[in-house]
Amino acid sequence: MTTCFASKHASDCWLIDSGCTNHMTNDENIFKQLHKSSVSKVRIGNDEYIPVKGKGTVTIKGNSGIKLILDVLFVPEIDLNLLSVGQLLEKGYSVVFKDKHCSISDPVGLEIFTIKMKGKSFSLDWMEKESAAFPSTINKTELWHKRLGHFNQATLVQMQKKKMVQGMPNLEEEITVCSSCQYGKQNRLSFPLNKAWRAMKKLQLIHIDVAGPLKTISLNGSRYYIDFIDDYTRMCWVYFLKFKTEVASVFLKFKN
Repeated sequence: MTTCFASKHASDCWLIDSGCTNHMTNDENIFKQLHKSSVSKVRIGNDEYIPVKGKGTVTIKGNSGIKLILDVLFVPEIDLNLLSVGQLLEKGYSVVFKDKHCSISDPVGLEIFTIKMKGKSFSLDWMEKESAAFPSTINKTELWHKRLGHFNQATLVQMQKKKMVQGMPNLEEEITVCSSCQYGKQNRLSFPLNKAWRAMKKLQLIHIDVAGPLKTISLNGSRYYIDFIDDYTRMCWVYFLKFKTEVASVFLKFKN
């Protein structure tokens, strides 16, 4: 099925697939976070296995803001992004196929997408879907939200109702999604408590970091360096590298 859509851009369209066990994409550039240590293989329709090069969170930027798709597999050999029905249901979403349409609702029951069947399949194009509903007039609440330095929109409406600002027009009470606020105000969750552990003896846990390329080349012509820090003693070893490809050999040297 994915081969039939190979002419479309992989980063634009997502095929709603009821037979796919995981969300998958071949575009590494759309990942917000990608853990390349999560490698495995997936079986495709002809019983062949193709490699999975990582797993992470995909960022989709549309007209209505930023959307995140969690637990997406990075599979370079597929032709199109796949949105797994099973994984959506596992996350609490609702997927309904009826009257040549596919309706996707979030865990609280709010409908977020309705995809029309095309060629006996359901292909979700984020920009195409949202462009059709993009307003042609300027939302006054959104305009004043930006004028006042991305101030809270609900508070703006209250300020207008209580006439706290002179010259402010009547604002729409509908709260819009500001993509700039989503980018600028998002934060990471705190590290889980009691999950980190410290070494109890020498060389039990080693922290490794590679730095470079450095603007100033060393006297020996090196542009990179790698350091090894022992968690228990805080002892530090530093090795200089002319090329980043030397990391593996230097690690083996340190390990020995």
